[in-house]
Amino acid sequence: MNDELETERGSTIADAPLVEWLFNSPRAGLIWLVPRLWLGYRWIDAAIHKVTNPAWVDGGEALKGFWMNAIPFPRLEGHQSHSIGTGHLSKPC
Repeated sequence: MNDELETERGSTIADAPLVEWLFNSPRAGLIWLVPRLWLGYRWIDAAIHKVTNPAWVDGGEALKGFWMNAIPFPRLEGHQSHSIGTGHLSKPC
């Protein structure tokens, strides 16, 4: 890994020693192991809750609520509002 950067004026900028150690040292891998395991556990835990929850899989009411509120579409005065990309959510399978 190139830990130095040369600017347009020719001066060199080096990484801070702590940053260099965190990203280059094999011993720092033990530090990264803790957040990686925690993040993986949280990700799998959230997935299990969604797969086993009937609101997400048997009818999709939670998914529909998430989809409808994820990106609020602005309502313009004087214009008919359209629900873009949500028509398939109201149709039965």
